[in-house]
This record gives sequence, C-alpha cells and structure tokens, in this order.
Amino acid sequence: MSALVLGVFLTFPASATAADTLQDKMGVYVTPWTDGDSRFPVGYSDALKALHGHASTVWILENWAAIETAPGQFEWDALDAQVNRAVDAGFNLGLRIQIILSGNNAQKRWVGVPRIPRFYSQNMGSQQFREKAAAFYSQVAQRYKGKARYIAVGNSVNKFFEKNHAQWVGFQQSYNAIVDAIHQAAPKILVVADVSPEGKYLPNQQPLKKYVDFFAHSHDDMFGLVFYFIVAEYYGGDFRNFNIATLRKVLDSLHSMAPQKKLFIIETACFSKHPKTGADISGVQTNYLDMLLTIAKEKDYLAGVCWWQLYDAKDLPGVAWDLKATFGLFDSSGQPKPAWNKWILAYAGE
Repeated sequence: MSALVLGVFLTFPASATAADTLQDKMGVYVTPWTDGDSRFPVGYSDALKALHGHASTVWILENWAAIETAPGQFEWDALDAQVNRAVDAGFNLGLRIQIILSGNNAQKRWVGVPRIPRFYSQNMGSQQFREKAAAFYSQVAQRYKGKARYIAVGNSVNKFFEKNHAQWVGFQQSYNAIVDAIHQAAPKILVVADVSPEGKYLPNQQPLKKYVDFFAHSHDDMFGLVFYFIVAEYYGGDFRNFNIATLRKVLDSLHSMAPQKKLFIIETACFSKHPKTGADISGVQTNYLDMLLTIAKEKDYLAGVCWWQLYDAKDLPGVAWDLKATFGLFDSSGQPKPAWNKWILAYAGE
C-alpha cells in the first residue's frame, strides 16, 4: 500500500543498535512535499511546523529516475529542499529512494514499475544496472552524509517481483553491491530493506520466505517492512482480532523469520474513514496507533515505526488513492484527527 507518487548482516555495526526510547523510534512521511500543492490543505513548511517536537524522523520518498535525468547528470534541487528544511528543523532523516515504484493509482489499481533511468539497462541482473545503481546510491549517500540517518532501497520490492520473477533473480545479484556502495560512501547511514508482508502471506508464509531468506543475510542493517494491519487476514474480517495480542503475534512471527536483524516498520497507517462506506472509523485508527506505539515501546527488535502520512490529500481527480485514503494524522481540511492527539501524547511520554 505504499504511495504511488507520480509525481542480515548477521551482526550490526555499532550505530545499528536499538533506539533507546519510543520517541527515537517515531517517524512520519511529511505530506505534502512542497509548498503550494493544491492537493493538500497546507504546504510542506507548515506541515514541518505542525510535526516539530512530535517526531524524531522525517521520511522522504524519491526515485532514481527522477534524480538522474541524463547519464551522470543529477537533479537534486527538489530533494535538497525537502532534506534541508527537515534537517534545519531538527529532525533525523530517512530517505526512501525507490528503485521500484509500487502503489495504488487514482483508480485504486496497484501499479508496480521500475524507476531505473530509461537510458540504462532495465535488467536488474546486468552488469550495467549493478554498476550504475551502486554509483547512484553512492552519490545519494555521499550527498546526504551527516544528514540522513536511514536509506531504504526499493518500495515493497517483493510485490513487484511476484509479477516479475526474472527481475528478482537479477536484484539478488545486484542488491548487496548497492548496499555496500552506500556503506562505503557514508558508514554511519543505516540501510533498510523494503519488503511488504501482505496479509495473504499469513496462512502461507512460503512465498514470503524466499524474500525473507535473502534479506535475512543481505548486507543491509535492518529488515524494513511496509506493514498494514488493516487486512482481513490479520484482524479477522470482523475486527474481533483487531487487538494488541494479534498485532504482537503477527510482528513476533515476522521477526522470528529473520531474528538476526531488527525490524523497521518503514511504512504503516490505518484509515480514519471506511474505504467502502465512508463511515468515520477514526476510533479504529486511534486504536491501531495506540497498539503500534505500545509494541514499539516494549519490543527491542522493533527499531522504528514510520507513519504514512501527515496530511490527507483532497479527493480531487487524478490524485493517487494512497494520498487521499484518509491515512493521515490530519484530514484534508487541515484538522487534526483523534489519532494525532494519541501520537503527540506518546511522543511526550504520556
């Protein structure tokens, strides 16, 4: 359910230890990404102000093809603006730089496409792809060294690979070279995998296991999850299992598949309006947030949680469903939801 924006190691380095506090684990994707975006009720600057003092980390989405616009030519301005404002405001920074774009379009149809610049080989197992991808991510790490705390490579990669099996083989041949390039350019940046354990995997984990087996021993630092508890396989369809015991069981099970690495929930959220009926379910959203942050506080293996998103987009033609699906902590008129109060109280330690 990652947003469509069209526009284990077996040991950890010293910096990859568990966060000391819940507050240090809490991150948010700040929407919108710019000032003057008519899809949102506020601009990026005001969104940062609203979040100031209530989160440790700001996460930012971007993709390779949008930055490297010609061979060896990089357009950094848009990303620089987001990064510098967030850092200047005192936030840690997470960069989710997509090599694959995965999400739901305006018609709520899932779309997964590679975001490899068109002038390079699209074969993820090719020597050119491996060399150019490693060089690009090295550039990212070098540019944002001292600013970025995390870099995630991908975007729900397994959802794309389920439909593109040959690319999965190639990705495995190239991924560690990309991670190594990041570590070499900026040793203190933590690299996070980007996998989606959809509810369909709950009754049969075998299809997920092949991805977990790879990332459990890859060179990155944390096992990143795009995790949405709002699927019927998890909560039972009638909400009877929408409780902290079930959530704890699911996350414990996922961690047990790769116990050598910490989990990082790189993206998560819950609706505040029912996606089919439009009914107000802000209480469900608040309940999920409360459960999630309680578990994040109690579980050392959970290195971080990042909420998708801060402000909802307006329901306008052409707006990606993921942006207007009411996942935000503020609604599309700019009003805070009950979950926002729960969030700020948790960050304050109350």
